[in-house]
Amino acid sequence: MAGKIRTYMRGCLTVKLTGYSPERFLNLCSRNGIDIWDLVHVKDHYEFKISIKDFRKTRGFVRKSKARLIILERFGLPFFLQRYRKRKMFFIGLAMCFLLLYTLSLFIWDIHFEGNSTYTTDALIQFLDEKGVHNGILKGQLVCDDIEQLIRLEYREITWVSAQIKGTRLIINIRENDRLMDVVEEPSDPCDLVAAKDGIITEIVTRRGVPQVKAGDVVTKGQLLVSGRVPVMNDSGEVDSYQIVRADADIMAKTFYEYYDEFPAFAEKRVYTGNVKKKWYLRIGEFLFAVPTGRTKYEQWDQVGEEYQIHLLDSLYLPVYAGIVQNREYRSYERQYTEEEILQIAQNRLEVFKENLKKKGVQIIENNVKIDTSALRCVSSGRIVVNEPIDAEQTLEQLEEIDKPDESDGNND
Repeated sequence: MAGKIRTYMRGCLTVKLTGYSPERFLNLCSRNGIDIWDLVHVKDHYEFKISIKDFRKTRGFVRKSKARLIILERFGLPFFLQRYRKRKMFFIGLAMCFLLLYTLSLFIWDIHFEGNSTYTTDALIQFLDEKGVHNGILKGQLVCDDIEQLIRLEYREITWVSAQIKGTRLIINIRENDRLMDVVEEPSDPCDLVAAKDGIITEIVTRRGVPQVKAGDVVTKGQLLVSGRVPVMNDSGEVDSYQIVRADADIMAKTFYEYYDEFPAFAEKRVYTGNVKKKWYLRIGEFLFAVPTGRTKYEQWDQVGEEYQIHLLDSLYLPVYAGIVQNREYRSYERQYTEEEILQIAQNRLEVFKENLKKKGVQIIENNVKIDTSALRCVSSGRIVVNEPIDAEQTLEQLEEIDKPDESDGNND
């Protein structure tokens, strides 16, 4: 690539070599370091490319070999400038174009993140925008160290950040930690544990507090399961006071979920005709310039689009976007599901519901869901019996200590 650019800047010629001894001319060029390329033999002559500078050195070789050189084509910047030397407006426009490119190169036009998985690029860009870092900002106003610190302070799970400016791009590499760096502090407010719903206790492991139920007990919603009031006994075995704590326990109970799902026994089928109407546009900042294409006359059609940011090389991005919108014609009709298809769809929807329960730590014990189908719809209904955590926190107000009655005889003066 660099060699082609140099050749274009210096200019080159495509030359036809004829005469008495063209081979001698080629030998003279080779011995004297004259660079010739793309040499081909065409019938009774040769054709090759040579730079302007080397072409001027070959005059003596032409006389010695009694050869003749005929210029077939001129290529390169010197000939371009010579051809348009009288067109001043062209060069003025060219100069203005370079001036515009230089001005645009002073700004950031693309913010690119690499290494993010937990946080989306859109969310990170929105955060930077709130902090004043956005497309169109002068590169001189950015301090990469400050950007790195902003991201680290806002997102604790991001352990490493590197920001750098390349051309008109702000490239930010981040590294996320799979585990939270900070230990989450448990709440310390005192509380009871109560039943979040009706059920039958299957297991209870108490770490802190006083259990009020045992395995096999039937409980109702709101019933006290573990009390945060821990009695403190005196030497006589009597309650002297209460210690208020935050109840903590693993409590599992047998409960159930009512399941109901309904969907039509037919589906819309789209068949694309292959007719597509395309619309091209150019967007510069907030301004949109579209190529007029007339109205879309399809009865049924959908729309898809693509947009690309124009850039020179890999680092010089511009605030110019080229896009295309395609309106695709289709025909739609309703297709009745087969018995096997409708049962499979109903089962898949039920499995999604069950998977969502499992993500919450729910163990499924029984599945009593029935699937009924008809010509119009499919209905799934029934009860799913599960074993799941049932406890819920209920705030506990601080209690006054229960003091023992004064055992004096009351005769003190």
